[in-house]
Amino acid sequence: MFSASKLDTPTSTIPLPMTLDEIILIDDDKIITSIHSKMITNILPHTSIKSFENGEEGLRYMLNSIDNNLKTLVLVDLNMPVMNGFEFLNVYENALAYQDHSFTICLLTSSEDEEDIQKSKKYPSVLDYATKPLTPKKIKSILEQAMAKFLI
Repeated sequence: MFSASKLDTPTSTIPLPMTLDEIILIDDDKIITSIHSKMITNILPHTSIKSFENGEEGLRYMLNSIDNNLKTLVLVDLNMPVMNGFEFLNVYENALAYQDHSFTICLLTSSEDEEDIQKSKKYPSVLDYATKPLTPKKIKSILEQAMAKFLI
C-alpha cells in the first residue's frame, strides 16, 4: 500500500505539456478517492477535483456542467452501488459522448478481470483501464494520455 511519505513526495520531475481544468473521481471507496485525489493534487495542484460515490451522481454533475472549453478527465470505478461503471458508460455513450464537451474517461477497478478489460475496449470514450489503487506513476501516465487527447 502507500505510506504518507510516498504520497507527499513530488511525482513530477518533468513538467506535463498542459494541465487539465477538472478531474472527476467516481468511486464509492472514500479512502481510495482520498489517496487518488492527494496524488493528483501533487502532480496538478491547480486542477479542480470533484468526487462522487456512484455513476448516477457523477453523470448528473456532468450533464449540468458541459463546457467544451474545459478539459475534464473522469476516473470511474467499475464496481459501485446505484450505477456501476459499465452502466455509467452506457448512459454516457448514449447521452453525452457525442455532445460538444471535453470529457475523457478512464475506468478503474480493483480486479484484473479479462472479461471487464475486453468489455471496456468496446466503448470508444474509454481512454484507459487501470487497476486500483493507482500509483503516482500510473496517474501521471493517465494524465499524459488525457492531455494528449485534448491536444488533438
